[in-house]
Parts: sequence; C-alpha cells; structure tokens
Amino acid sequence: MQLLIDTGADTTMIAEIHMRSLGLTPSGAAPVRTITTGVTGAACNTYDASLRIDSHLFGDRPHEIPALEVLAQELHNEGIDGLLGRDVLSTVLTTIDGPRRTFILQWA
Repeated sequence: MQLLIDTGADTTMIAEIHMRSLGLTPSGAAPVRTITTGVTGAACNTYDASLRIDSHLFGDRPHEIPALEVLAQELHNEGIDGLLGRDVLSTVLTTIDGPRRTFILQWA
C-alpha cells in the first residue's frame, strides 16, 4: 500500500475500498475538514485498525501501532492508497531531505 506522508493531517486516512476489502465494519463517522470542505467538513467513516510499517533496511523489525482510529474515504487521486497523518508520524522519527527528495522513518 502506498501512503502519502501528510504532515498537515491529524489522522491517517486509508482508501475506503481497502477497508472494505479487509471485511472491516466502520466503527463510526467523523467530519473531515480541509481547505475545500468548509467549516462543517465532509463526513467519512472511521475504522478501528492496527498499522504495521515494515522495514527493508538493515534487518529492522517492523513498527506496529496496535490501536489506531483510521479515517476512510474514497480516494480518486494520483495512485495513492491513503495519507499517513501525524497520529502515526508522532510515533516515529521522521527525517525529510527535500533536496534529495527522500525521507526516513526510524523507530526504537
């Protein structure tokens, strides 16, 4: 799954189609406010999920977040499967190298 790092997003969002393909049932709904939705926001489903980030460098063990509320919405954008928000980014050390167009996520 390809997630776009979004340092402006409070919450991680995964495409609704992926949540349905896992057989998950929404646990609720939440308004999502963006620059285009106005003050009230647009409703989207929430899911209780766990997240695992695998590492392919240096034999690192995966980073797991056992309990995470994930937003889900239909995404019609640029071939991404979701947005990795600050709820996950706050659990790792994130290094972004703009000139080299790279990033590194590190965890203990």
